[in-house]
Amino acid sequence: MRKKKALFVSMLVVALSVNLVSVAAAEEIDDVTNVGISEENSNFNEKEQENDEVTENVEIKENPAEESELENKSIEEPTDMDENANVIPALDENGYVEEYAEQSRAITGQIVNFNTKGFSGVTSYTETDTGISGYTCGAYGADAIYLGRSGTKIKFMLSGVIGEVSASDVQIVSTTAVKSLSHYIVSGGRLYHKIATNLNNSDYGSTLDQGPAPLYLNEGIKYYSYDGHYFYTEENFDTMASDYNNGTRNYSVNSSEPYYNYFQYLPLRSQTNYSVSEINNMINGRTSSTSKMYNLGNVFIDKQNTYGVNALLAAGLAANESAWGNSNIAQTKNNLFGLNAVDTSPGQSANYYSSTENCVKDFAETFMSKQYLNPQDWKYFGGYLGNKASGINVKYASDPYWGEKAANVAWSLDKSGGNKDLNKYTIGIKDTIGTEHTALNIRNNGNTSSNIVFNTGEQSNQAFIILDEENGFYKLQSDPVLNETRTSINGTSGQYNYEKMYVYGSKQYISKVSSGKEQQWDINGINSSVSTPQTLGNEVKLSANVSGNTNGLQYKFVWMKNNWKEWGVIQDFSTVTTTVWKPNSGGNYTLYMDVKDSSGKTKTVTLNFGIKNWGISEIQTNLESPQKKKTSIQISPQIQGDKSNLQYKYVWMKDNWKEWGVIQNFSTQENATWKPTVSGEYVIYVDVKDEEGFIVSKTKQYSICDKMWSINGIDFEKDSPQEFGTNIKVSVNMKNAEKDNQYKFVWMKDNWKEWGVIQNYSSKEYTQWSPENIGLYTIYVDVKDSDGNEEHYNTKYNIVQGKWEIENIVTSPDSLQKKGEAIEIEAKITGNKAGLQYKFVWMKDNWKEWGVIQNLSFKSTAKWIPKSIGNYKIYVDVKDLTGMQTTEIISYEVTEKGWRYVSIETDQEEKIEIGTKVKIIPRILGNTEKLEYKYVWMKDNWKEWGVIKDFCSESSIFWTPTEPGEYYIYADVRAAGEKMAESYRTKVTVKAGEWEIVGLIFDEDSPQAVGNDIGLTAKIIGNKTGLQYKFVWMKDNWKEWGVIQKTGSSLRTVWSPKEAGDYKIYLDVKDVAGVARTYITEYKIEDWIINVSPKTGEKLGETVTISLEGIEHNKNMEYKYVWMKDNWKEWGVIQDFSEKQIAKWIPQEGGNYSIYVDVKNKKDNTMKTKIIKYDIK
Repeated sequence: MRKKKALFVSMLVVALSVNLVSVAAAEEIDDVTNVGISEENSNFNEKEQENDEVTENVEIKENPAEESELENKSIEEPTDMDENANVIPALDENGYVEEYAEQSRAITGQIVNFNTKGFSGVTSYTETDTGISGYTCGAYGADAIYLGRSGTKIKFMLSGVIGEVSASDVQIVSTTAVKSLSHYIVSGGRLYHKIATNLNNSDYGSTLDQGPAPLYLNEGIKYYSYDGHYFYTEENFDTMASDYNNGTRNYSVNSSEPYYNYFQYLPLRSQTNYSVSEINNMINGRTSSTSKMYNLGNVFIDKQNTYGVNALLAAGLAANESAWGNSNIAQTKNNLFGLNAVDTSPGQSANYYSSTENCVKDFAETFMSKQYLNPQDWKYFGGYLGNKASGINVKYASDPYWGEKAANVAWSLDKSGGNKDLNKYTIGIKDTIGTEHTALNIRNNGNTSSNIVFNTGEQSNQAFIILDEENGFYKLQSDPVLNETRTSINGTSGQYNYEKMYVYGSKQYISKVSSGKEQQWDINGINSSVSTPQTLGNEVKLSANVSGNTNGLQYKFVWMKNNWKEWGVIQDFSTVTTTVWKPNSGGNYTLYMDVKDSSGKTKTVTLNFGIKNWGISEIQTNLESPQKKKTSIQISPQIQGDKSNLQYKYVWMKDNWKEWGVIQNFSTQENATWKPTVSGEYVIYVDVKDEEGFIVSKTKQYSICDKMWSINGIDFEKDSPQEFGTNIKVSVNMKNAEKDNQYKFVWMKDNWKEWGVIQNYSSKEYTQWSPENIGLYTIYVDVKDSDGNEEHYNTKYNIVQGKWEIENIVTSPDSLQKKGEAIEIEAKITGNKAGLQYKFVWMKDNWKEWGVIQNLSFKSTAKWIPKSIGNYKIYVDVKDLTGMQTTEIISYEVTEKGWRYVSIETDQEEKIEIGTKVKIIPRILGNTEKLEYKYVWMKDNWKEWGVIKDFCSESSIFWTPTEPGEYYIYADVRAAGEKMAESYRTKVTVKAGEWEIVGLIFDEDSPQAVGNDIGLTAKIIGNKTGLQYKFVWMKDNWKEWGVIQKTGSSLRTVWSPKEAGDYKIYLDVKDVAGVARTYITEYKIEDWIINVSPKTGEKLGETVTISLEGIEHNKNMEYKYVWMKDNWKEWGVIQDFSEKQIAKWIPQEGGNYSIYVDVKNKKDNTMKTKIIKYDIK
């Protein structure tokens, strides 16, 4: 089912009068709030109501966000249901009746067809007597009875509600033009409601079980009812509409005995009789393990007990909403109740829950306890499933029979569980006709002067659980959560207390429609696990002895002594029938057990029980069991309470009293010593006797063994399997090892065909084992002690060859070699080499010549001396212990010389830049030990050449060209002492390097004073090899100029200017290829300058030193220092005129400063000024 939020329409509230009670009664009863709307229309019956104890102007709860949600509805996964509570897919059909073909029907009259939209939308209506808005989806229930028309409004009754609907949303149809009408039948003693969903079809969408049929309904007859309470035969179909319009039920078959579907009208503030396991069995019998409801009984029961929502009804509602836990929303979002799945976007809008338990919690705590069961919330229309007239169905679902379907599931589950919940509660109904709309005041006590807790609202057929009656009031189970004093609603909590949350309603307005079954049970006594008296410290198990129907009974156990001077609760009220009592003092006790049923009826029974002022809690021994025979063991009973006048007896027993003995007879001795001589399992008895002759026995199990030690197992340092060749540490794992233990280790293979002693008897509990072959071994450990006790243990251990492969075959020297010289050959193996054998063979000329160098052995190396020159193949066969063999082949050349010159190489590309260091490498195969090398360069066909190095032993050499050009490098190679040499050459092209001038760096920033030495450095990127540098100064557009440094290889020089002025400095750079570039920069020379230290102020409070450079001081000169900031808005004298050429200044704040220095000649009164910028951070 899908839900939508409903719109509550504001309406005029008018108090009307109705003849419900006498005037005298009206003066006494003050519990009704009446609100009604009368309409004058020839087709409508005007209704009047008269009330006593009226609360005027009952507030209509509104939900302002609903109106827009009534349009463009779509239903996801629409379903119908059969009488066995099977949820089945519903056909999405438009049920508009196109043809008015006459049907063979005994009844005549008109109905309203609501299925004009299929599942694509819902239809809104307004209840005629209250003005409350509602909504329905005609695809779930198509037919309503037609009650008249007023302009564009059609009056109808559907699912208990009499309302008005826009004529454009529905269709008025003659009953003779349709193939099906919703009706009721009796079958097998049960009443079924067959619901028409498409009036063009002769079948029915849903068939719902209503429970046991009332006696006034018979099998074989169709009954019609659009409120579900009063039934009409086919003959009275037309008069049914008249009854509805007149506010009577005169023509129904049960005009004085309305029918109420028990589970449909059972308030959710009830409790099931079923246990967790029983609910699980009922649900699991209907589902598979993939269902989200599977094994959820504990959750339903837990949330019932915490939030007051009946577990059976919650399960029925979940099954209806989630197709027994199998719907898409249930499976993907753990949402069993379609919570927030509004019709516009059910799949998208439905709440997601991390677990089904969280979903059930939110449903019970928030949606039910705080909202649908809370009269302060706009969703409240009664706390039961209900229909479209009252109950949760009013606002929860667009399906008009949603409440019936959830009840149908509850009927099915209860039947499978043995009908334990049927008629458990007494149910009362307000406004059974459905037109009274009494707004009943519900109070906290049974009198009209008590607090009004809430008002029911105007919905008719409202159901209550009746707990009791007093003073003309019914005691009712409260729908909302109440505060501690039951004087008002607690709307902030969802937790519910069944015992404490009850209210009262006037009997004048509530009719009993179902009398609950009174539970028959009786209390027979308290059973105890032990007889009285008992000693102190003993636990006494108490059990309730109750006969009859024990479902839902709760039990409380209390102890008392000294006429209630001392007492305590052993177990407070709970459904647990047994408890354990452990008294902490002696005395004569009375034990009380109170038993209470769901109605609150309580019975009490007592049991007298004596507790001695002493007790034995346990037997202690100075040595823990087990112990070795002939060991002295001290036995001590632990006594609680008063030890005076107690006597003790100690006895041992074994083999069920086949052997036994008295360790010590009764005496006041509180301990005894026992020294057993035979091993075995013993029971030690200690009897304690008081002065009254009351004896209590305590026992202790004790083991005596021949030896205390035992073998736990064999430990290996390395787990099995291990590869052959592995050295393995083997240890025996002992329990209670003794110093005189001796250990022997043996290996065995192939059922003792092979075996060996790893270590003979010794005090060492470990040894090292190196297995000699592969295979599955059994390792034995024998352990013995000095008393002749022995124990043996064995375990399996696997030794495997392990993975290996030939990595390569290495020869020394490498191929080639001079004939007659020895060659070392080695097989390189990766992996496990242990146990491998090697064979070496040479072959030449396709096996025309061959020979065995070394036959199969464990040696991985062999020596071979070839007798003749030629190209050989060397074969190496490697075989492991499993017989697997691998062969590796290499080629080898033997020559007269033993070496061959094959090429010359360099470590650079063919084209390089001048200045690049080149490594020259002759490539020689074979033995190079006695060779000599000569290296020569040549250019321009030997016009230029040079010896890099004459004959020497160096098999490679470095050469750095200094000029560009196309070179050939020669390497001559010969045997030492010989004159003839072999030669190879390689080509190397040398070009001038790439370079660029990127700057000219001065040691001192411009400006500088005349006469200062200023360092200049050329900044070059790229290849500097062979570059030449020239530095020139110029001023006044070459009127004056000079060479700072003539062309040379140094990229650094020093310039000492003699005059002040604006200079340009020229840097000319030329490479070996004749490429020249020039760089120009400017530099200023002044007569004198200001120096500041530090260059920039890093922090306040730091001393700044100001000095002058380039001034030739004499006695006629004076100096003044001034700072300025913000264009003279701030300034100050650092140092006034004096002969001091240095001033100290400590700036007090950050900023951008200008420092002024005035230099004055006192003789002629001339003055020069210089300014420098200075920043303080």
